[in-house]
Amino acid sequence: MILKDDREIIETNCAILNRTELIVDKSGHLIWVTTNKLPLIAMDGHVAGLMGTTRILSQSEELPDEYQQMRPVIDHIQGNVDKKIEIKELARLSFLSNSQFRKRFRIQFRVSPQEFILQTRLQAASKKLISTDQPIIKIALSCGFGDQSYFTKQFSRFFETSPGRYRATWGQK
Repeated sequence: MILKDDREIIETNCAILNRTELIVDKSGHLIWVTTNKLPLIAMDGHVAGLMGTTRILSQSEELPDEYQQMRPVIDHIQGNVDKKIEIKELARLSFLSNSQFRKRFRIQFRVSPQEFILQTRLQAASKKLISTDQPIIKIALSCGFGDQSYFTKQFSRFFETSPGRYRATWGQK
C-alpha cells in the first residue's frame, strides 16, 4: 500500500492529506495514524521526491467519528490474525448488515475487508520475519496462511520481495 501511494503521488502530483489509517508499529501491533504525503517538485516541474509525516493517534478519542464504529472490527482482526475471520462476524461487531459493512469498510479503508485482513496478516508476518528466526512456514501458519506457497505469493505481491529476501534485508543482524 505504501509503495502504491508513493507511485500514485509521483504520477499524479496529488498530495495525500490527513488520511487516517492503520499501520503496524515496531512491536507488530496495529496503530492508528494520520498521514500526509506531499510531492516535492523540481525546478523543471516534475516530481523529484516525496515528503511525508505520520502522527500517531494515541487515544481512541482522537479518531474521527466515522472510524469509531470500526474499532471493534479492527481489534477482532488483529486479535485473530491466526484464525479464519468471517465477514459476517465483522459486520455483526459493527452493527451493520453484511452489504452495508462491506460498503462502509471499503469507503473508509480504501480496500475490501478481505484485502484488509490479508494485509494485516502480511504485516504481522513481516514483523515476525525480522524479529524472530522462526521458519517461514511457521510464521505463515501463525499468521493465518494455509500453506507457504500462498503466503510467499501474497507476501511477494504486497512487499515486492520474497519473505526470505525481506528477512535477509531487514532482519536482525
